[in-house]
Amino acid sequence: MFTGRLLLKNCGQQSRKKEHMLSPRRLLKFCYYSLLKLLIPKGYLRESGWLQSGLRNQSTDAAGQPLPWLTYPMIELLSERVKKHWRVFEYGSGSSSLWWASRVEKVVSVEHDRSWYEHTRQHMPANTTLYHEELAAKGSGAENPNYFRCIEKQNELFEVIVVDGRERVNCLKTAVPHLSQDGVIILDNSDRGRYQEGIDFLLSKGFSRLRLSGLAPGLLDRNESSLFYRQENCMGI
Repeated sequence: MFTGRLLLKNCGQQSRKKEHMLSPRRLLKFCYYSLLKLLIPKGYLRESGWLQSGLRNQSTDAAGQPLPWLTYPMIELLSERVKKHWRVFEYGSGSSSLWWASRVEKVVSVEHDRSWYEHTRQHMPANTTLYHEELAAKGSGAENPNYFRCIEKQNELFEVIVVDGRERVNCLKTAVPHLSQDGVIILDNSDRGRYQEGIDFLLSKGFSRLRLSGLAPGLLDRNESSLFYRQENCMGI
């Protein structure tokens, strides 16, 4: 059965798909994680799947099952509080789609990269719908709203909206009307300054912010994922 081991996170997927081939950078990275594996026979980096994720360049737990490419504190919080009746919308598809699909009623994802879309959709379970929407050409100065407005095609509200793809500021601004009354928004890489406009927009709409930083599967740098919620929320915060 497909477990998501071939899937990569959408964010930064272009570089990672290239690294997936045996490029000098990928080879050096593989050697680095292989050395760490020898030096770290046990402990959190093994138990969490961090080492395995680095070796495979994929986001998985220690058993090889897919994980969202969020920080571990965010993954742990979601794992503890996710509910089966939830509906989830994702900007960006991949291993996170499989993780959500095994835990909630319905997952809808939008993907901008055609080749990744064609690969990913072959492995999605029945409760997952995947859309492909192109972005505007680089340098064109134009804006293609079809990607961030894809959520407007849905005739339902979502308990969780995950923003982990492209056009993140526009995605954050578009997401709010499509949340259920107790819904939450998750923004990955929320420490990047270019997303501040979207963060400020959510705060101006009465959302509170929970910042969860730390390691993410297989990544060396400190990362941050943020949860935006209102007073009555499905996470019980």
